[in-house]
Amino acid sequence: MKRNDAEPIGKLIQKYLRQESLESPLNEQRLLDSWETVLGPTIMSYTRDLYIRVCTLDLCCPPSGVDDGAGTFGP
Repeated sequence: MKRNDAEPIGKLIQKYLRQESLESPLNEQRLLDSWETVLGPTIMSYTRDLYIRVCTLDLCCPPSGVDDGAGTFGP
């Protein structure tokens, strides 16, 4: 017998994440994890210390020609 109130599992998971206020932190982590893939290695080489604070992406960009603390100098 087929149930009329059946919902796709993806929709149920999304509803649960939203209900438990976990949707936003999960999306924030996805952004941080995909930073290099989305923007590429060139932009990644100019940025460091990525983090999200109060729903805003913060990052550090060392000035050009200044030691970035990693033993290399910024482009």
